[in-house]
Amino acid sequence: MPRKPRRKEMPAPLSDLVAQTGRTSRAAVRLGDAALAIRADAPARLSFLGRDLIQTTMPHRNPGDDVREFRRVNGNARLYLQAGPERGLPYGVYPRLMLVWLTGVVVRSGGNPRVHLGRSLTDFLGKLGLYTAGGARAADVVEQAARLFGSRWTLIRDGAVPKGGTNSSRKNVQVADEEECTFWAAQPDPDHLEYEVVLSDRFVSLLLDRPVPLDPRLLRAVSRSPLGTDLAVWLVHRLGYLTAPAGIAWKDIHAMFGADYARVRDFARAARRELARIALLWPGLKYECVRGRLVLHPSPEHVERVKTARRRRGLE
Repeated sequence: MPRKPRRKEMPAPLSDLVAQTGRTSRAAVRLGDAALAIRADAPARLSFLGRDLIQTTMPHRNPGDDVREFRRVNGNARLYLQAGPERGLPYGVYPRLMLVWLTGVVVRSGGNPRVHLGRSLTDFLGKLGLYTAGGARAADVVEQAARLFGSRWTLIRDGAVPKGGTNSSRKNVQVADEEECTFWAAQPDPDHLEYEVVLSDRFVSLLLDRPVPLDPRLLRAVSRSPLGTDLAVWLVHRLGYLTAPAGIAWKDIHAMFGADYARVRDFARAARRELARIALLWPGLKYECVRGRLVLHPSPEHVERVKTARRRRGLE
């Protein structure tokens, strides 16, 4: 029997936005509003994330409070994330938003390791774009901040050398040298002017190593999903230098981002769902989902290089 043609899935155009989202849910309305805002104008201010932190990521869900190490693989790069003393591993959306915010603060300060977190937990939540205090969300943010600042990252990158040999570079990075966040007050304390964290010099260097510019509106729109956040940031980075169509096997993308999915096909299904959302937020994004792989096509950059250079010089 003749083989059936491979099924291809293309991102939905904006004309499908109303049909897809309509007024059926708050999440759909937020996604539609964000898509229209992104298409209307450039961001007022850029966000950033260090290149190595895009290629290797944290767990999406809690791997267990007794799990002390997490491993991710991306081609020739490997990440070993270790929990700090008396703390578990950072996971989920909140530490991802913190890394993006920290990178932006460090870039704009010229590499100052002392980062002011705000006068209260409410203040810090606002800096992350969460704008709420109290309840489970506030407690989760405090917990994830403590886990992130107490963690240690080991990044290993293998490379070839002449005569068939190999070379391995290793970065052992403690996130923070000092921190003050575990006992945040919900509202400003007149006797406590500012909570802060002092990042380690190596972590600051990691943040400043070719940081990738990001539209914060894109991140906010997908931030309810750790997988959506990872894919959006990775696409910004990957398409920034793509000059010809590139196919990436789902099993390889699963190795980068799919630790919470035992089966590659389940991960691919979830990733396709997130890609459809990202496509609504990214005018001109071109990709195909074909059997066994994702094919990326050269696409307009989500943050244009010229605008990026101008904004970074002025630090708008």
